[in-house]
Amino acid sequence: MVRRSFTRHLITNRVLPTVALLIALCPAIAQPAVSGGEALKRYETAVTEQQAALEKRDSTAFALQEEKAAAALHEAAIAFEAQYADEPSEANALGYITASRLNGDHDLAAAFAKRALDDGFDHPALWRERGTGLLQMGSALEAEGVQALYTALERDAQSEEALATWNALGAYYIDKGMPHAADQAFSAALAIESGNVRAQLGQLTVAVFRGEVLEAGTTLTALGKTAQPYDLVLRRQLRLALMDFDERRRTFSDTAANHDAYARLLYAAARLPQAVLAAQRAARLAPEDSGKWNFLAAIQLQMGDYPGAKNSYESSLKADPNQPEVQQTVERLRQALEQAAQQQQQNAPATGAGKGPLR
Repeated sequence: MVRRSFTRHLITNRVLPTVALLIALCPAIAQPAVSGGEALKRYETAVTEQQAALEKRDSTAFALQEEKAAAALHEAAIAFEAQYADEPSEANALGYITASRLNGDHDLAAAFAKRALDDGFDHPALWRERGTGLLQMGSALEAEGVQALYTALERDAQSEEALATWNALGAYYIDKGMPHAADQAFSAALAIESGNVRAQLGQLTVAVFRGEVLEAGTTLTALGKTAQPYDLVLRRQLRLALMDFDERRRTFSDTAANHDAYARLLYAAARLPQAVLAAQRAARLAPEDSGKWNFLAAIQLQMGDYPGAKNSYESSLKADPNQPEVQQTVERLRQALEQAAQQQQQNAPATGAGKGPLR
């Protein structure tokens, strides 16, 4: 099955444009089955339909398109491997590597990139795929993987294709706890495309390493839903940065804005108990801000603290009564809590009846 995170990755991480380029570079070649280019085109269509089903919350359609995407991806890998055997080319190599990487087979992608490089091809993307694949395979191959990424940048450091290489280097340096080097890599990516979300998330992580909580939280809030496809990557990297923040005993001024930013970073790192504490402080420092109460309530709901969430939403309504959706949520919570209390009373053992206390 195609991993669901791949759908988000494909839509926002520049993979669909890459797939389109590979389709253009790979005209149909006579094969026993479908060509790699045709399979990628079907894969692209299935992923687009998956996104549409996701937006409509149509789970049946999503599952159907997921199966189609998986089948097309499998066909693409087989076809590109056969095409490369018949006609070695950078396009066929990159097609196989793309299919393998999207399927999570980083070792196969890295091995095929080496095969193509050994065959005399020197495309920067081959070096990048070789490097990223090696970095996925453990610390023993890190040095070789990083060198491959820098070799890719020696071939091309300025085009849109180099974005992925700079971001891969930045992510590597974040994981190694080297924020200065990471900042340089992400800055290079943003010099190519100033609005690149992956690089902006990398830089906000660097800001946390520096103790710049307000700046990082403000960037995260501004990115909004565009950051969602990178949730897992951001969670891992923010955990590292926030751990460093804690170990260095960094502090910030006791303001609502600072605590709110800190709470949002903790939430993105899935540190919910700490996020609640920070969000509570932010809301108490700015009780007139309904948004801060709503954010606190959302975390409390996720943690299963329904009474707390109800109280926070009620505080939000005091700050801004004109919130119909919040009013509806409060009413649903009230009813649910009442039903839970009634059920608890019904299930409680009867007292004061039957035999007296044992003596």
